[in-house]
Amino acid sequence: MLAPLLKFAKTTAEFAKRTAGAVVLRTAAYRAVRDDAGANGQALLVAALAAGTAAAADAELGWRHMAALATTGIAHWCVWSATAYWIGVKLLGCAGAWGGVARSLGFAKAPGMLAALAFVPWVGGLLHAAAAPWMLATGVAAARVALGAGTGRALLAAGPGVLLHWMVLALLY
Repeated sequence: MLAPLLKFAKTTAEFAKRTAGAVVLRTAAYRAVRDDAGANGQALLVAALAAGTAAAADAELGWRHMAALATTGIAHWCVWSATAYWIGVKLLGCAGAWGGVARSLGFAKAPGMLAALAFVPWVGGLLHAAAAPWMLATGVAAARVALGAGTGRALLAAGPGVLLHWMVLALLY
């Protein structure tokens, strides 16, 4: 009876450690996620939390807008992963597996959860504004690990997906 509770606690602690590591650009966190085929759900959860907190930060714009932002955030993870994989592996000749790229970039969306602090005067707005460029940095770090690439190639692989997301958000606003 205690074993499932202990397993849940271990998994939760591991998830928190990986998420925090991704936010502060720890290579070991991205490597652990890349290599753990069982972390697909965790990557989806990070992407969903980032999308949900970003949507909630804009609650004054209404439910439809919030739903569009949340949906766009999850879709961005999928498109970003596919774009980075395709550019990195097919165009740049990097070594990488689709699942590892998707999991790593899912965790790279972790800075988006800072939007939950948008309501805090002064600091919240700065963190919310910093989340997008911070996700570009975490995306490059994730792509470096997932694709086994240098920083330049990782930027070429991860950058277009972020730019596409910013263009879609610009259309929503």
